[in-house]
Amino acid sequence: MRTQYPINEAQRLAALQSYGLLARPYIHEFDELVRLAALFCATPIAIISLIDHKYQYVKAAFGSQLKTIPRKYSCCAQTILERDLVVYDQASLARKFGHHPLVQQGFQFYAGMPIITQQGFALGCIAVIDHQERQLSAQQRESLQLIARQLSHQFELFRQVQQLTTLPHDVFQSSLTNDPQVPSKTPLLAKMSQQLHKPIQAIMTDSQLLAEQLLEAGVGELEPTAQHIQETSTQLLALIDDMIDLAKIEHGQLAVHTEEVCLGPLIDQLNVIVGPLMVRNHNSFHVQIATRHCVFWSDNRLVRQILVNVVGNAAKFTHDGSVRIEVTEEIRNEQPFLVFHVLDTGIGMTLEQQALLFQEPLPASKSFSNHPSTGLSLAISKRLALLLGGDITFSSNPGIGSHFTVYLPLKVSAELHQA
Repeated sequence: MRTQYPINEAQRLAALQSYGLLARPYIHEFDELVRLAALFCATPIAIISLIDHKYQYVKAAFGSQLKTIPRKYSCCAQTILERDLVVYDQASLARKFGHHPLVQQGFQFYAGMPIITQQGFALGCIAVIDHQERQLSAQQRESLQLIARQLSHQFELFRQVQQLTTLPHDVFQSSLTNDPQVPSKTPLLAKMSQQLHKPIQAIMTDSQLLAEQLLEAGVGELEPTAQHIQETSTQLLALIDDMIDLAKIEHGQLAVHTEEVCLGPLIDQLNVIVGPLMVRNHNSFHVQIATRHCVFWSDNRLVRQILVNVVGNAAKFTHDGSVRIEVTEEIRNEQPFLVFHVLDTGIGMTLEQQALLFQEPLPASKSFSNHPSTGLSLAISKRLALLLGGDITFSSNPGIGSHFTVYLPLKVSAELHQA
């Protein structure tokens, strides 16, 4: 079969190169999505592929060991010519793609959805394949469309990260400097944050839709996979915010916006964010409020960020145990403080780990297993607490658990107006 090309092939190939994905032999970040596609559509094989000038490159697969296919034999190469789902039955496969490795093995069904970027370029496709003829339900078709859209958002995220990591050091530093002769300061930081937030938030939205579809279709056992994608995206957003805030703190550019902070809604938001991790690690989560001041004045976003980092850290390193928050009041240096005690029954920390805890980033050789970002999130929480006029202290015992204490100045409305 003669290879056909999109009319914008030159621009499409340039766009494909800009994402930096061809250089990666296999993209493990796509494993959950390709598995979802296969299980949701009840097919033995699902693949995620990219199409360059001559070849189809399989970047993630479920039930297949395929790596590359010449473009002239590729079903996916035909799929990217369309803007919607493409389905081939056994007769069409035999007639058009007789040299395709899977067709030669007797597979009789193919359904592929092009992965189309925000700029309108079809870079590849997500496809499900079966050894018997079949039909996809309307829900299955819609799920493939959602997964393709998820992949488009992830492509965009990969590109944004690649662009930021290759940003010249002097350009990045100029965005942070306090030199009045340098015009660009926080605008670049804000742009960096916004560029990363957009694709992640889109991923979160689509993963929620996907989870709802899984429940409606009666395959609720797959919902945790979709929820995990959403939780990971939430954690990534928090990490981005942490990194941007750390850069701003170091250069005196993080502003504190004082406003009313209500304990009830604050705890509710905290529970929404860290609750799924508590459930996944089989932890109980309790909050006890022992203060008469349920409203105080501080920066709501920064307070929430501190508590999410500290409580999230407790949830990470506690399994089949408990995490408890106790909110009290305390006088320190003749000043009133609202105190958040975060206690867990997790793995605890060695003396060596404790000595390095608030460094940023935590050295890889000393970091906690599977959680290298822990040092960064806790270091930033400490810096944020100090910025608000408070502090964070801790005690820990290996194998027993940890106790983090967050101190925040207790400013109530009347005191604020008198100041």
